[in-house]
Amino acid sequence: MDALTNVESVSSMPCPKGVLKDGRRAREKILTEIRSSPLPSKYLIPSETLFLISPAIASIWKKATQPLIQIYNQATKVADTRSAHLRAWQSAFSFLYHQEMELAVADPGRAPRQPKEHAMRMARMNVGQPQPRGDKRFLVEAIWATLQIRFYLADLARLWLEGTGRKRDYSPQQRQMWASYAIFIIDSCTQDIRIALDIAEESEGRRQITRTMVLLMRVDLERFRLNLEIARQSGTLGEARRRLADNALEQKEIANQHILNVYKAHCARLPQDGEEWIKTNFLEIATTIRDEWAKIEKSVRAETFYQPVSLEEKMAIVKAFDFCTFCGHLFHRQLRF
Repeated sequence: MDALTNVESVSSMPCPKGVLKDGRRAREKILTEIRSSPLPSKYLIPSETLFLISPAIASIWKKATQPLIQIYNQATKVADTRSAHLRAWQSAFSFLYHQEMELAVADPGRAPRQPKEHAMRMARMNVGQPQPRGDKRFLVEAIWATLQIRFYLADLARLWLEGTGRKRDYSPQQRQMWASYAIFIIDSCTQDIRIALDIAEESEGRRQITRTMVLLMRVDLERFRLNLEIARQSGTLGEARRRLADNALEQKEIANQHILNVYKAHCARLPQDGEEWIKTNFLEIATTIRDEWAKIEKSVRAETFYQPVSLEEKMAIVKAFDFCTFCGHLFHRQLRF
């Protein structure tokens, strides 16, 4: 998105460069951390460390979004929960791994060329059984739930940005920071979708892979829609109109190819699912996203008003507000071990 991805363009009155730089570095550090669970909820609350948002406004936002954050924390708690079977497996694996490493250190002459890789291979072999996968399924679903909540938050931030754009007395600097906040949320979604996809692929969960693939499509669309609003706020939409329209058309073609690839891969792996499962859990929302790209391209090129479609009702994934049932199911499962 070139200049549009640089949210400093939202304001003609930039924040102090040092403050902007420190905040940007802090956000980049968070987004490059290696994790296997969702982004901690503390980063979803605008803070002076990450964003120079007015404390009074940040307090109002925190109070208004508290119900969402509470559900988010439930999801994170589920993601961090490990069954007794998995804990036992990890303990045995760790013991065997360190045992192999100690043998290599004690007798360097006979140590393998790559001791760490050898130790991991031997530990897996000697533990006697594959790593339990049940927790992986719940972890992926927990990440899905946090993504759904973050999409809500990003949309609220976009609406806030849109609303403040009509107020002449609202600081351009504050609009700039809200744009930074919304983009940070979307970028964190991109990061965690990749985490969920890696986990699903590692555990060979084809259905979860397919469902996660549609989230990859959605996050690209959400980021584009957000940048479209930022372009309006910054007054750069006119000069970037043709490029944006071409980009949207390209994304439509990419989405179309993505749909075909996922459909073929899923049917090849699970032909027994039939048309109904793939339609309900992937095709309906994926084709809606593809069609939305076409709608954006037409609107931007013709300079007409673009009304974003709501994707919430069509998302065939774990619903954030039904998550208490999901949490209870998992915790009941933990007690059985």
